[in-house]
Amino acid sequence: MAFNGFEAEDFAVFSIAEFEERMEAIRSRVRPKLTALADELAPRLSRETGVPFYPHVAAHARRKVNPPDETWMALSRSPRGYKRYAHFEVGIGAEEVFVRLVIKPEAEDKPGAARWLREHGEEAAALVPSSYLWALHRDGAADRPWPRLDGGGLQELGVALEKKAAGLAVGRRFDRQEPALVKGESFLSLAQTVLLELFPLYEAVIPGAHSAGEPSSRTGSAR
Repeated sequence: MAFNGFEAEDFAVFSIAEFEERMEAIRSRVRPKLTALADELAPRLSRETGVPFYPHVAAHARRKVNPPDETWMALSRSPRGYKRYAHFEVGIGAEEVFVRLVIKPEAEDKPGAARWLREHGEEAAALVPSSYLWALHRDGAADRPWPRLDGGGLQELGVALEKKAAGLAVGRRFDRQEPALVKGESFLSLAQTVLLELFPLYEAVIPGAHSAGEPSSRTGSAR
């Protein structure tokens, strides 16, 4: 399946109140588009950076009661999963599409990333476009935008990231009315640009991570 863009009906999925109905709509309508995105973007990012990235699509398999408010595909240095590592996500919610670098609270990369941010706040601020959003990231809860994005503020973010329940998200959000979202190649190009602009930060917070991973041609599923 080729990625042909997002439609109003894709965003409407997240307005479905009932758990089973929303999950079925995510599986049948949104997940195939995310799979197509992942299969397109993984080789593009690998080719442009020289670093292997492997595609995964969130399955939300552990959810039994509350349906997700957003869903995503992930690009990881490992073909076996993405949650244990710093990774990139492209996803959709009721009002927006996002492209971001994520380090989950349980990630093995988190301690090193927190330490690097704490020690290199000024460098971090210079690596990412100033319009990008930084936030503490927690599964099952809304991201908490970080108030200060200068060097000192990002050093403070590194300190906050050391807490057990804290993760990190940084990237761009696109309102559902963004014209590029409805055109497949236009959004693929836009997402690729954001990923490449985030890549220097990815390399900085996890030096040497590009050497990890194993070859794989199959799209994985997250649990």
